[in-house]
Amino acid sequence: MTLLFSWIESDCVSAYWAWLLRRPWKIALGFWYSLFILGIVVVAAIKSPHNWRAQLVGATIAVGAAALGFVRTRWNLHRYFKNVLLPDGLVTTTVDERGVSLKARGTEKLLLWAELSRFYESSKVMVLEKGKNEYMFLPKTAMGDTQISELRTLAASGREQFKRNIAVGPPTQTDVSGRAIGCVDDVPAVARLAARQRFLMTWYHALGLAPFPVVLFIVLGFFPNSNSPILTSLVFASLLWPIAVVIYTVYLWLAVRCPICKNRFGLADNCRSCNLPRHCNSSGLFRANY
Repeated sequence: MTLLFSWIESDCVSAYWAWLLRRPWKIALGFWYSLFILGIVVVAAIKSPHNWRAQLVGATIAVGAAALGFVRTRWNLHRYFKNVLLPDGLVTTTVDERGVSLKARGTEKLLLWAELSRFYESSKVMVLEKGKNEYMFLPKTAMGDTQISELRTLAASGREQFKRNIAVGPPTQTDVSGRAIGCVDDVPAVARLAARQRFLMTWYHALGLAPFPVVLFIVLGFFPNSNSPILTSLVFASLLWPIAVVIYTVYLWLAVRCPICKNRFGLADNCRSCNLPRHCNSSGLFRANY
């Protein structure tokens, strides 16, 4: 079957949250700061229940940090949709016994059924995963009930084929591993490092300096008279944390190598040596990091 549609931001958001809700550890990792502060508040409430005002302030900070994290994620999704998906215009999708093919702006992305690791739905989209951190989605508004049922049947068959391939071992074809690399996103391992590199190069100031005032507030607000070595260790750890962030940022700056020329990729949108782009000029298929 053939589908014609244009990307909608609400579909993009729905697909991402459907993907994220199946990975609760990623949610916990994304909100670790809030969970850590909330844990301190709970411990303080058990130890000093009379000091409820300070505990309320701590809980407010935890909720505020979680809200900021949610807003940042939502803003990243909006920017991704605006800069990557929206310019695609009309997307042509072909679904057959071989797999799912999407064409936009003269570029094609293909997901073979043999590569389908997971398949699930939200109220707006149908999500097909490739590997652990990559997915593509199809809006339900572009399909009728018959087409949705056909896609479910093909996806179920593809999942069985994927399981058989795992049991037998890696395929010997070069269709996937030998495929031409058009951008860094075509190599997921490098793409994840590159995304982490760009994020840290942008936010390393805030990421490095944020823990110290928070730890200082917790120590002075909840345990002003404590001589606990644990609290002292937390203060020193918060002072060492910026150094660790800078070291890791520099490491990523040096470690991210272009998958084509193997030279250092750099911080720009294209490789400094061979001009390979970070992102392909096509729909944002197989993306899970925003």
